[in-house]
Amino acid sequence: MSADVVRTPLFVRSGADAPSRNGGAPQEPSRWRRTSLRTRIVLLAALGVVFMVAIGAVAADGVSSMRDAGDTATRAAEGRRRNQIAARALDGVREVASRVPPATEAEVDAAISEMEAAGAALAASHPDPNLEPVVDQVRAGDTTVARMATTLRDVARSGGTPTPTQLASLRAAHREASTGHDGLDGALASVQAQANREADSARRDTYVRVGVLLGAGTLAVVVAVVALGRGLGRSTRVLGQVMRRFGDGDLHGRAPEARDEVGVLARSFNQLADGTAERMRAMASDSERITQLRIVSEALEIAPDEADVHRIMEHALGMFVPGMPAELLVSSAGSTALHQMVKNPNGGAPNCPVGDLGDCVAIRWGRAVTWEHPDALNTCPLMRDRPSGPRSAACVPMASGGAVIGVLHATAEPGDPPSPSTVEQLVSLASRAGTRVAAIRTLERSRLQAGTDTLTGVANRRSLETSMGDLIRRSTPFVVVMADLDRFKSLNDNYGHEVGDRALKLFAEVLSENVRGHDIVARIGGEEFVLVYPETDLERAMEVIERIRAALAQSVAGSGLPPFTCSFGVASSAMGEDVESILRVADAGLLTAKDEGRDRVVLADGDLASRVFGPRAPSPPPDVDGPEGEDPAGHQPTSEQPIVAGSLFSAGAGEDLSPGVSEPAGLWAPPPTRPHVGSTDA
Repeated sequence: MSADVVRTPLFVRSGADAPSRNGGAPQEPSRWRRTSLRTRIVLLAALGVVFMVAIGAVAADGVSSMRDAGDTATRAAEGRRRNQIAARALDGVREVASRVPPATEAEVDAAISEMEAAGAALAASHPDPNLEPVVDQVRAGDTTVARMATTLRDVARSGGTPTPTQLASLRAAHREASTGHDGLDGALASVQAQANREADSARRDTYVRVGVLLGAGTLAVVVAVVALGRGLGRSTRVLGQVMRRFGDGDLHGRAPEARDEVGVLARSFNQLADGTAERMRAMASDSERITQLRIVSEALEIAPDEADVHRIMEHALGMFVPGMPAELLVSSAGSTALHQMVKNPNGGAPNCPVGDLGDCVAIRWGRAVTWEHPDALNTCPLMRDRPSGPRSAACVPMASGGAVIGVLHATAEPGDPPSPSTVEQLVSLASRAGTRVAAIRTLERSRLQAGTDTLTGVANRRSLETSMGDLIRRSTPFVVVMADLDRFKSLNDNYGHEVGDRALKLFAEVLSENVRGHDIVARIGGEEFVLVYPETDLERAMEVIERIRAALAQSVAGSGLPPFTCSFGVASSAMGEDVESILRVADAGLLTAKDEGRDRVVLADGDLASRVFGPRAPSPPPDVDGPEGEDPAGHQPTSEQPIVAGSLFSAGAGEDLSPGVSEPAGLWAPPPTRPHVGSTDA
């Protein structure tokens, strides 16, 4: 019976306070009650001890039986869960192996590995010794499907197509294996149901046996007392009533205590009852805590991000320390500053003033710490002078990947800090939350590294194409700017690659400092960069580029690097339907800017891209710079060179950006053939 059930206790009095038989005033205990009865009740005392021990043994045996049955049911449930995972993995192998067109070798191998791992986990769970042959049979069926999937993978690898017979064999093997999984699930369900029935039967049997023992003991005591003397009748009857009620589940009933030997027996029973009731309450509380912790752990395991971890921890604090002020202080990745991320929704937050990881004593010590009173000499200094007044506290560090990233902080009344069991729960919560945060941050770090250029720290080409693809799918208009450092090869050849790397980093910093939060800066190779401005028109983009050119000149002047400039090609997302076509138009503008003398901005469209890329030879000769200030063809660039009307805007350094001048019809010729920007000294 649950320890939370409260019943009205017996009317408990002792000695002179006990009412008389006739309901009058309490009578003075007779000499009979004050005299030792050892010589007459040795047998009674021995009998009572025997029954008490028997009750304890029966109760212990019943608890053990219920625990064993519960463990069996738990193992069966875990086996069913792992069997279901293995069955889903089996379905995944069949689906991947029979896919048309054939799946890749990596996909087939991944599906087979997932199925084998699920099968190994199922076998390792040992749900029931009697079902080991069934588990082995199920794994054999999975192995057959994996072998057939491997055969189909090899056929696909060699360029062949699986035959209908092979596909039919795979489906037949899959059905047989699925039938095995279903049979195993049914067997485990039967084991689980049987274990639950055994637990219920053990519980009922324990209550019956305890009741029988209590009844028999009470009857024996009553008979012995009647035989020994009527003076013990009342005390033994009351004691028998208490014992019967205790056997029925009333853990609050206690026997009256007197100064005779019956009183000694009553005191012994009360102590036994106190211990048993305390153990029952502890068992019920432990069971509830374990269940809650399991639920929280499972929720943390599936939390997709740190915000969800914080939400789960808030709910957990409300469960484990409902009326206690508590909070979770966490530092962000790469920082030591602590911020309150979670507070107890029921008890509020203690608002610890700690601001840095190094300021927390518990974090410095690397273990959970309990403070009983803020005025103690060895108490954390941050516990003193709190606006909420003197408090006791418990502080539990939260580690992530071997490093401490936060602390769980809970407070209570002075001199009455959180109990050891509460601290233990907080330690478990902090451990599980820290593990999940470590996994989330590791994943985020891996994603960031995969999409970042290692030299400059901006996005790489893969990240750029992904972001542009997302904008195109969402039909979000944007402007693309392709930028390339002028004469970068000469910079590398004359000053060394270290200076070239510094120039690239400086340019990346200038670009990053002149974009909005949702704009994109990426390096796509060599000295070539791309800017993407979502929901920006061409006029606004041209203004931003002019600011970038001015900022670059200022930064180069103060950096100690050799002077260098940059050319830009600009295109609207309306110029193409995919990433490649839009970048092609912007690249045409960049190449035109290079051909016209560099250090300028060219606004390109589809016509310009066709003229730039269409007539070009498939294998152009390498571009070799002429003297400083000349283009590769040997022409001296001037501001009077013609610009194709409607296709581009051009501006040199320090010039106003304005529409170009129309070239007379029939006089325009395509720019000199040159390789893609970044392949030579552009």
